[in-house]
Amino acid sequence: MSTKLRPELQRLMGCSYNEVERHHRGSRLCNQFFHIWMWAAPRMGGVAGERQDHFYTKFGPKAYYARINKVRAACGFKLLSIPLSVG
Repeated sequence: MSTKLRPELQRLMGCSYNEVERHHRGSRLCNQFFHIWMWAAPRMGGVAGERQDHFYTKFGPKAYYARINKVRAACGFKLLSIPLSVG
C-alpha cells in the first residue's frame, strides 16, 4: 500500500475515532488523525458533518467528492464512487 502519510498516522488508520481519542486525547497526533478522519468519508452529523455540509454548499458535489477521494488516496483507501447525480 503506497501512502503519503507518516508511519505513526498510517498505523492509526485502522482505528476508530473513539479509540484514537481515548489513547491520544489532546495530542498533535490525535488532532492530525481527526482532520484525516473527517474527510476520509461522508459524515452525517457532528462537527465533521457540519464542516462537510458547509464545504458541499460552498463548492458543490464534484469538489466535495474529489476532496474525500484525495484524502482516501493519501491513506491508501479504496476511492468512493461518485453518485451519478453528481456527474
